Amino acid sequence: MHKRKKLSDTILATTPPSFPGKDTEQTRLTLNALSQVLPKAFAVRMLGSVSLQLAYAACGRVDGYYEYGSELYNWMAGSLLVKEAGGVVTDVSGERFGWGTSGIIAANAGIHRRISEQLHSIQ
Repeated sequence: MHKRKKLSDTILATTPPSFPGKDTEQTRLTLNALSQVLPKAFAVRMLGSVSLQLAYAACGRVDGYYEYGSELYNWMAGSLLVKEAGGVVTDVSGERFGWGTSGIIAANAGIHRRISEQLHSIQ
């Protein structure tokens, strides 16, 4: 896991909603988050499956991952990888990650805080 601390140096990953026309609130949050984070990060990418993107965060191929929604089953294994690599995993509000979680932020401690600050302003 990279130890970058400046958001402007980071490559972040995210995933769009599976059914954007059906889940309009999740779509709205995702678009607002992208418009908030994209100008401040070095890059924001969508690189495939959620599990793979969280694995990339754990091994340092990307600096962090965030997503809105409630698809805990997609996040559990990857969140463990991030934690075992020394990263921080919370929901998008910065609260404890676990059952009933809404969204996910996974990154090293410094970048996690900066992603959380950006996402907090749009909720």
